[in-house]
Amino acid sequence: MKRLNFLMIFALSAACVQPQANGDADAGPSEDAGNEVIAQCGDNRVEGDEECDDGNRRNGDGCSARCRTEQGPECGDGVVDPGEECDDGNDSNDDSCTNDCTLASDGNDDLSGATPMENGRAEGVINPAGDLDYHSFQGEEGAWMSISTEANQQDDPSKIDTAITLYDADGNQIADNDDAVPRRNTDSEILIKLPYTGTYHVMVQEFSTWTQQDMADEGSPDYTYTLNAFPLNLDAEIVTADSEADDQGVSVLGTTDNGFGLGMGTFTAADEEDHFDITIVEADEGGNRNVTFQLIPSGTDGYGSTANTVDMWVVNKADDSIVGRVSAEVGQNGEISPSLAPGDYRLTVAAPASLGDNPFYVFKIFVGSSDNAPELDDAANNTAEGAQALEFQDNNGRRSGFLMSTLSEGDVDYYSFDLRQGELISLACGSRSSGTGVIDLTVAIEDLEGNQEGTWTELPNEMLYVRDAGVTQPGSYLLRLSAGSFDPEVTARNVRCGLHLNPR
Repeated sequence: MKRLNFLMIFALSAACVQPQANGDADAGPSEDAGNEVIAQCGDNRVEGDEECDDGNRRNGDGCSARCRTEQGPECGDGVVDPGEECDDGNDSNDDSCTNDCTLASDGNDDLSGATPMENGRAEGVINPAGDLDYHSFQGEEGAWMSISTEANQQDDPSKIDTAITLYDADGNQIADNDDAVPRRNTDSEILIKLPYTGTYHVMVQEFSTWTQQDMADEGSPDYTYTLNAFPLNLDAEIVTADSEADDQGVSVLGTTDNGFGLGMGTFTAADEEDHFDITIVEADEGGNRNVTFQLIPSGTDGYGSTANTVDMWVVNKADDSIVGRVSAEVGQNGEISPSLAPGDYRLTVAAPASLGDNPFYVFKIFVGSSDNAPELDDAANNTAEGAQALEFQDNNGRRSGFLMSTLSEGDVDYYSFDLRQGELISLACGSRSSGTGVIDLTVAIEDLEGNQEGTWTELPNEMLYVRDAGVTQPGSYLLRLSAGSFDPEVTARNVRCGLHLNPR
């Protein structure tokens, strides 16, 4: 910041001639005669040892209360003033804040300046707003790699929300990710089988810069992150690579004690099917388990696979029935979340017609605890009069009720609940989007007279989510579930819903 120049005000005073003792004014001054000045700060006259006098005794206006000239805000005073990006209070030009109070470049703002990662790690900060950080690492063709950030595992809105992009040595985009799939927090992740041996580049940026939404770029000295690029340990219990060797071409999936696992493979032919077996044990609480198989997204705007249209299905080995299936043909996103009883199951991953140059796949497994409680009486809750009352849990003023409904041909299921004064209804339901055979799940909210307050239909590739059902009048209401049709090849007909009553 430039120094501020202040106008100095000077006052002229007339000399006073002291009369001589004999009264002769022309005799000249005596030895003590002359312009004796007594300075008074604040009288609008610059006198004596005053450097300035602006007629007041205030600091901060260029002339201090002691009539000393004040310096205006300036670069190097340790205070970040308007127009300055930084001010570290020193005259060193070799640190992060230059002598003109602008942030020094971190030197890795483009591909040519990419910072080599050391032992698979790099530290960085997105500062100033709009900053781009490039890092590089060496990789081997065919190596399975995990590239991720550690920055904001608690989803703190005051911290950085990273996004990462993987490039080849020539700057061509290979993969891209904002939040890991499925989302747990704002940290980023790419799981990939490397397509060649050589140099790779990873760009880290803030979500506000990465997104296509109209929002201002963010950056701050506090927007720090750690970037990791490590080979996956294929010998780990939770990692299962398709071997096509064990159990006549079937790989056995492993998971951690908390129910997480990772499966992967590479297609070699367009008609290939890879098989993975998993055993579901009974939950401590009893009942079915909520099990999720999540295929990671493909393409250059996903995790980098060139196998773009992969189908998956889960079979109950006891009777060979399909209990969950997702198909790229209808745009489903590769998540199967069946409600599984204890037993043995087989997941099949089928290759698309076009493989491309790097047709790998990766899926994550999450074995949850007991699933939502099933409906108590399927026959009784087919009418409004027999509606099953939802049970709610209180979470800091938010009441939540969860259900597991099973639909069949001509079936309609009703659940009842009371809305209190000042509450807002939101709901989330999943069925076909999770791989069941229910097509066109329709959810409606009705009053006790049968008048609909709202109705919504699930899409095949997106869970039904209603942020605000628009019901404002307190009272008793019904949640009504029905299906348009069913996939005859998928036996699972379950619907999971969460109804949330939030304080406005």
